Amino acid sequence: MLAELALGAYRNARRAGADLTEIYHHIDQAVRPHDRQGTHRRSAGRARPAPGRLRVISAGHPSGLIIRDGRIATVLPTPTALPVSMGGFRPPVVVEEALEPGDHVLLHTAGVTEARSSRGEAFGVDRLTEFTLRALARRASLPETTRQLGA
Repeated sequence: MLAELALGAYRNARRAGADLTEIYHHIDQAVRPHDRQGTHRRSAGRARPAPGRLRVISAGHPSGLIIRDGRIATVLPTPTALPVSMGGFRPPVVVEEALEPGDHVLLHTAGVTEARSSRGEAFGVDRLTEFTLRALARRASLPETTRQLGA
C-alpha cells in the first residue's frame, strides 16, 4: 500500500510541475499518516538530456551509479534525505551530476542487492555492477536485461 501511495503522490506532484524537493515533500505528506516508523525509502530523480544534468534525492535508497565508457564514473551519494514520512525533520539535499552523451544511470533497490541465492549468498552491489556492465557491453535491451536479472 505504501509503495502505491508514494508512486501516486510522485506522479501527482510531477504532473503538477513540482521540483524534486517539492516532490519529496508531497510523497512525505502522503505517506506519513501510514508509516510512522520511517521505513519507506524512495529515490526521485530527473534527467534532462539537453543540458546533461541528473538531479536526484535519495531517501534511504542504495547509491546509484553513473556508467560512462563501460566503467563506473560516479557513485551517487546516499542517503541525501531521511526516509519519506520523516521528511519534516530535515530538508532533503538534491544531488546534481553532469551527464555526457552515452552515459547510463543505474538506480536500484536494496531488494536487488540483498537478494539471496539458494546457498544464502547475497547478490551484492559488485555482482549487480558486473552484470550491468556486461549487459551494456553486449547492447542488451532494458527489458531483456531486467528479465535476465530476475532469472
